Amino acid sequence: MNRPNKIYLLAAVFFIVAPLSVSGTASDGIKYARLAITAAMIGMGLFVYRADPLNSTTKTFTFFVVLFTAGAIWSDSIFYALFNKSMFLMSALAGVYMVYTTKSEEELTSGIKLLALTGTIAGFLLFATYLQNPDSGTAGDRLAVGGMNANTIGAAAGPMFIFSFFLGLWRPEFKLRVVCFSSALLLAIVILGTGSRGATLMAIVGTLIATKPFLQKRASTVLLAIALPIGMLQIYAVATGTSVASKIPGLERIVSGGNKENTRAGMWNFALKKFNKSPIIGIGWLSWGKKSSANCHNAYLQILVEVGILGAAVFLASTIQLILRLSSVKYTLRESSHPELLALPLGLLASLAVHGMIEASVLFGTTALPLLLGFSIALIDRLPSLLATSSATIPISRTTPAIPRLEIRPRRRHPDSRGHE
Repeated sequence: MNRPNKIYLLAAVFFIVAPLSVSGTASDGIKYARLAITAAMIGMGLFVYRADPLNSTTKTFTFFVVLFTAGAIWSDSIFYALFNKSMFLMSALAGVYMVYTTKSEEELTSGIKLLALTGTIAGFLLFATYLQNPDSGTAGDRLAVGGMNANTIGAAAGPMFIFSFFLGLWRPEFKLRVVCFSSALLLAIVILGTGSRGATLMAIVGTLIATKPFLQKRASTVLLAIALPIGMLQIYAVATGTSVASKIPGLERIVSGGNKENTRAGMWNFALKKFNKSPIIGIGWLSWGKKSSANCHNAYLQILVEVGILGAAVFLASTIQLILRLSSVKYTLRESSHPELLALPLGLLASLAVHGMIEASVLFGTTALPLLLGFSIALIDRLPSLLATSSATIPISRTTPAIPRLEIRPRRRHPDSRGHE
């Protein structure tokens, strides 16, 4: 099996560095490293791996990303706006070039494995850090290790959970399945520990869509994957004499529904007032003061405020084109070797769409979500060619019997009665 190119390795590092870079204890070095990683991914995609030309759907998405970033030009603080919004541009393009530098299905599979195993490592490190000092690893009864915001941790763990659960059901290797389902269990505890309802919802919706092809074909495996972690948690609860909810910070917040008051209403009203000032092209950049981006806790409202009706129309056109392309891709992949691969980017996009209703993190380059957005759209657009390339390059086994060579010889004509040929 082909190894993934180095862009996937950089993406794996970015998955870990991105949430750390926005923690309260993050140094400037980590923040610059986050920026350097995405720049390196784009540079390697263009000049080292010679990325293939972008398909039409990916081009339309890229046009929206460029337009959204260009909004910085008509904002009040052009310099800071360009700096903050360009991080989104670079992260989204880095995700696109992950796909367009992938040359075969085997290489894509290796890349998915690497990203899923990265989630395993990240979840283990996070959980181990929390167990060393539970008191300092929480903030307001929510998991907040290393000064990271609970919602940030949840948003990072959600897609990793989808990768792990999908890979565990997709690949038949027993050892890999054990690792993936163990990772999924660990990441589920992390997500619940953050008390983030948005992250919980994105993990559930994304996983259901990503694993839909396996729900009927491998029902027993799915049930085992669900029952095993629940059983392990129950055994732990009985052995320690405590309830599971008391050991997972944030779980009670999710179960009880959290705050009944809509704490985002104030930010939404603030954003709408800004939108009314420039409804056609938007205000360019929504910020607190002059340096920090402001999250209005709704990705769709964020688009409307920053790039106005113009940007929203381009975003809508990109979404419609993606839906039309999806119908074509589903038809094309019906007879391919692995049509279930399409479920992974669909699950990731669904999780981002749901999360975008209550958070705008997908539009900020400080998280891994825009990278996954670019990766998912590009993968849907390019998956038919990847699977077709894989099918066309299947090696012939050395043990395959040789086909006998047929020799056609000219028929010799018998001499006639006159003695002529």
